[in-house]
Amino acid sequence: MARSISASSDSFVLSLTPSGDYVLFASFANNLVASEHSSGFVDLYLWCCTNGAVSLVSLSNQGGSGGNCNSCYGNVTPDGRYVVFQSDANDLAANDLNHAADVFVRDIAAGTTALVSVNRQGTGTGNGESSNPVITPDGRYVAFVSAASDLVAGDANGVDDVLLFDRLTGQTMLLSQQVDGVSAASGKSLAHTLTPDGNTAIFNSIAPDLVAGDSNGTVDVFAVSIDRTTPSHEVPVITLAGALRQGALITINWAAAPGWSYRVEYKDSLEEPSWHDLPGVVMIAGATASFADQSAASLQRRFYRVRLAE
Repeated sequence: MARSISASSDSFVLSLTPSGDYVLFASFANNLVASEHSSGFVDLYLWCCTNGAVSLVSLSNQGGSGGNCNSCYGNVTPDGRYVVFQSDANDLAANDLNHAADVFVRDIAAGTTALVSVNRQGTGTGNGESSNPVITPDGRYVAFVSAASDLVAGDANGVDDVLLFDRLTGQTMLLSQQVDGVSAASGKSLAHTLTPDGNTAIFNSIAPDLVAGDSNGTVDVFAVSIDRTTPSHEVPVITLAGALRQGALITINWAAAPGWSYRVEYKDSLEEPSWHDLPGVVMIAGATASFADQSAASLQRRFYRVRLAE
């Protein structure tokens, strides 16, 4: 599909899928999507070459426009569904309070943005900057660099580390770990990548204690195998994408984990003492689950929660 009007400002490419079907790019322009305003910040966009559609990736959680600061350094999965990126904006996801760059994943199909550089308590951003993310082709793992000390246990080295976030389990793992398997390495680690099959993370480090016998006193390259199994006892994190009303129908969407069943509960007022089960069928398509509530047609509002089915 041809675009008849050129962008109103500079744009530059960040990532291209192997098939060439999707292009991730950054732009100062404010006329690439209908909802964007003239913020003066760099936003990220995904262009689909098959239909010419342009999607705003760095979307504010306050509405249809871009975030309140610059977004950059991103890449996209081969199927064009997931975009991982770095942003200084604090209005892309809830509880972004660290006033520093953070890492996010945008699910283009579900229309949701999730914080990747989340602290150990799961309450929000870490206490330092996180940057330079890369994502596995299936969208499950995100590797990134972080100066934060509260994303994982044992990080007391005061320098940048390389970490891996599992989007399926919600866990963050320290890759630049001492040979003892407990503490962060004693030197800075950075410049990471993931192999095309997503099974190995590769990074540079000045630290001498990542492996035994490292006594050359200079930067070395290290490879860490990624355990792609899902422990049977692991409970997935449920990330709600929101509720959409279309006439008398309200549809609730959330990120789904393979092998798990869900149930949806509701309250018509938060003052009610208990939640009520909603009868019906949860529909799961890939990594997204949805539930259609047809019983709220006459209501102005309704509150929902999603739970794992026992």
